[in-house]
Amino acid sequence: MADSTVFGTIFILLGNMETKIIHTDDQFDITLKGKGTAGYTWKYTLTQENIVSLAQKKNQKKVTSPPQAGASFDEIFTVTALKKGEVTLHFYLARGWEPDSKAPVEERDIKVMVE
Repeated sequence: MADSTVFGTIFILLGNMETKIIHTDDQFDITLKGKGTAGYTWKYTLTQENIVSLAQKKNQKKVTSPPQAGASFDEIFTVTALKKGEVTLHFYLARGWEPDSKAPVEERDIKVMVE
């Protein structure tokens, strides 16, 4: 039987959770629909520390004409695989000044498996 090697990122969607399989030192971006003009920002929690790192990027979208009233830029997070393991990234859209007990407007879960 021949050896098989996977290059890049594998995306799997199971139920409401997206799964990504990557290798150590690989990176990928997660783009989340922004609602900044309404005061919302994307926040996240991790089920495991030190498996991946997350960095939020500024959206570098070139604006050639004035944006429509109420338009928001997407929020982009870069995920970098640090070591082998498994972690779930839980993103939630909320306003910073509202209490944590208030339910988020939107949520997204991504399971990352680092091989």
